[in-house]
Amino acid sequence: MMSRILSSVSSIGLHTNDTEHHPMDGWSMWGGWWFWIIVLIVVVGIIAVLIYLSNKEDRNKGMKSKSAEKLLDERYARGEITKEEYRKMKKEMKK
Repeated sequence: MMSRILSSVSSIGLHTNDTEHHPMDGWSMWGGWWFWIIVLIVVVGIIAVLIYLSNKEDRNKGMKSKSAEKLLDERYARGEITKEEYRKMKKEMKK
């Protein structure tokens, strides 16, 4: 008995003769599935840009540090600074 009721209810839902769109055929009250795809793309894009900018700052800090050490090494090699000054500046850079 229960199975007969369930099969008739499911057949009513599957075999409708409506020519209108069903409320859940891809459109929702917010504009449809395409709206949510666009929102998802925008959110993922924003996250990607933030990650890129964060990594870019980290890379720039490393480059500045290395270039400063390189300049210090060159100044010491040319004899512009003494050994004590070199060690003191090198120690300050590592802080």
